[in-house]
Amino acid sequence: MFRNDSAHTGVFNDGGTHPNNVTLWNYSFGSYIVDVADNSTYASPTVVNNVVYEGSLGNNMTAFNAATGAVLWSVQNNGDVHSSAAVENGIVYYTDYDNKLYALNAATGATVWGPANIGAASHSSPAVANGVVYAMQR
Repeated sequence: MFRNDSAHTGVFNDGGTHPNNVTLWNYSFGSYIVDVADNSTYASPTVVNNVVYEGSLGNNMTAFNAATGAVLWSVQNNGDVHSSAAVENGIVYYTDYDNKLYALNAATGATVWGPANIGAASHSSPAVANGVVYAMQR
């Protein structure tokens, strides 16, 4: 039926989780000033085990408590972080605009290995499959 029911509400109960449109928490990476400073984010957040991972154009990868928004750790890089993080087996992988691929401990932000030079800046989010990390250059 048009818009799901006789009242045409457009609401379909699929039995899944539905947001209540209430902001749980908010975080600002800093200001945006045209041609001066841009600390905004491009990537989608990655959420694993109640931790939110987000990179910023201010050269940071930051981990937040998903329930409270408290910063768990933040790592400063030399390049903007345009990619979403991939998290596998307790390791956070992401690329930056300084041609690097990073592998950090998901709980502490400590370097596990690298950073590895991938030869060019990257907008692409890495993927992990069968123990291999795939990262594309821009």
